[in-house]
Amino acid sequence: MPDEYEAALTAALRRLQASDRYESEVRRALSKYPSRTVDRVVAYLQENRLLDDERTTQMVVEFNEGRRAIGVERLRATLEQRGAPDELIENAVAATAQGDAERADLLLTTKFPTPVVQDRAKAGRFLYGRGFTEETIEEALERHFGSPQSEF
Repeated sequence: MPDEYEAALTAALRRLQASDRYESEVRRALSKYPSRTVDRVVAYLQENRLLDDERTTQMVVEFNEGRRAIGVERLRATLEQRGAPDELIENAVAATAQGDAERADLLLTTKFPTPVVQDRAKAGRFLYGRGFTEETIEEALERHFGSPQSEF
C-alpha cells in the first residue's frame, strides 16, 4: 500500500530531522506500521545514507566530550538506552576508556580550578555522577588534589 509506505517514510524522516537516530529508534517510532513497510523504509533510509548506526554512535561520543565529558559507564548506559548495537557499544566504550583519565582531569580542572582539599569529596561525587569508574575517580582526585591526608 503506497500511502502507508509514504506515511511511514514521512514519519521516519521527521524523526531523523532533529538528529541522527539508530535503526532501532526508527523501528520503534514506526511500530504502528506493518513490519514489511518498516523494513522497506529502513532499507530506503540506509541506501540513501540517512540512517547509519556507526555515524550515530560517533555523534553520541562526540557530543559527550569536552566540558560535557562522561565516563565509560555512563556512555555505555546512554548507548544501550538509545538502542545502539552491542558491537558498536563495545567499540565506543573501548575507544573512550583509553582517554577516560584525561577527560576526568579536564573536568576537574574546569570545575575545580583551584584544588582545595575540602572540595575533594564533592569532586569525587561529580565524577561519579558523570559515569567514571571508581578507579579513574580515585586516580584523578589524587592527581588534582594530591594524596588524601589523614586527620589523625
